[in-house]
Amino acid sequence: MNILKELVRKLDVSKDKTSAERVLYNRDLAKIGDAILNYVNTLVVSAGYVPKSNKVTNKMLREVVNRSGLRKNIRKRQTARALGNIAEAIVAYLVLNEVLTEEQMVELIVEKGSFEEALIYIFRNLFVEIGTQKT
Repeated sequence: MNILKELVRKLDVSKDKTSAERVLYNRDLAKIGDAILNYVNTLVVSAGYVPKSNKVTNKMLREVVNRSGLRKNIRKRQTARALGNIAEAIVAYLVLNEVLTEEQMVELIVEKGSFEEALIYIFRNLFVEIGTQKT
C-alpha cells in the first residue's frame, strides 16, 4: 500500500471527510508538516533559491497564517508555536492528500521569491477547500 495513503487512513484525514478543525489542531499532522517544511527548506537553501540564513520558525509561520487570511478560521488566543503547528498541519494535510508535492512547493518558492510568499499562496489557494468548511 502507498505510504501516503496509509498515513491518511491512519490519521483519518482524507480530503472527502475532514473538517478544517480536524486538520488545524492535529499534532501528528504538525509533526509531519514540520519535517516536510524543513526538507523543502533544505532543498531551496542548498540550491541557492533562498539565503542560507532562511529558517522555518514559528514566528515566520505565524506571520504566514496571519497574512494568508487563515487567522479568522482559528481559535482565538493562540501562541506563535500553536500557529506554527497549525501551518505545519496544513502542509502535511495537503501533501498526504496529494494536493501538493514537495516539488511544487520548491517551484512556488522560486516563482514567488520567498518561502513565506509561497506558503501564503498555498494557504490562500489550496487550503480553501477545507478551510472554509464549518468546523
